[in-house]
Amino acid sequence: MTGVRLMPLSGCGSCPHHLAGICNLGALDRVRRVTLAPETVLFHQGDRTQRVGVLRSGYMRMVRFSAEGRRIGLGISRPGDMIGALPGRRIAHELEAATEVTLCMTDPATLERGTARLPALRRQMLVSTGEQLARVQEQIWLRGRLSSRERIIAFLVRAADYLPAWPQPDGSVIVDIPLPRRDWAGITDTAVETVSRTVSSLAAQGEVETLGRGRYRLANPARLARLARIGGDEDAAA
Repeated sequence: MTGVRLMPLSGCGSCPHHLAGICNLGALDRVRRVTLAPETVLFHQGDRTQRVGVLRSGYMRMVRFSAEGRRIGLGISRPGDMIGALPGRRIAHELEAATEVTLCMTDPATLERGTARLPALRRQMLVSTGEQLARVQEQIWLRGRLSSRERIIAFLVRAADYLPAWPQPDGSVIVDIPLPRRDWAGITDTAVETVSRTVSSLAAQGEVETLGRGRYRLANPARLARLARIGGDEDAAA
């Protein structure tokens, strides 16, 4: 696999995922920090995983392929997510580095033994797996319910929840989206051109300001949520 660097663990104490992480397995010689360059494929759909771990930094895209070969974006893996599958399980989707990423990885058997004796690690795996499943389910629901424009707006609103974001005194939010627009298009099941047109339209309406280098100002996130029909009232009525 090209675009991969393996490094021994260091600096674990400063990692926000340290306390319940795989670095507490008691077998650090079996845990390695892996750095992937953008566009590197970590797992192919249908693989029997040889490594499992936690995403420490960066973002990865989850992609599934239809029988006809069509790419379907399932969502984004984010820091703290568990990566891989336990022994005997196949990977249900391709996992690609959307940005440079760092992961702490071990072999499935070591992780399985660790979960048997470390309740905190077992809880982390259950929580992480449940959260990822909920995000994929929400993505499927949004695709079936919203228009392409609404899905793109919903992506912007949701991005402020899990990507770097800074609330401003005027009520706006600045959000960094370190993902190429083809990832927006894949996740929202639209075309790159549709993403660009929608962002330009929102900018003309004063709802979104492009600040450069993947940074955007959302003038009123609550109003954007209503435009996307993902506010509380709209959800309750669905």
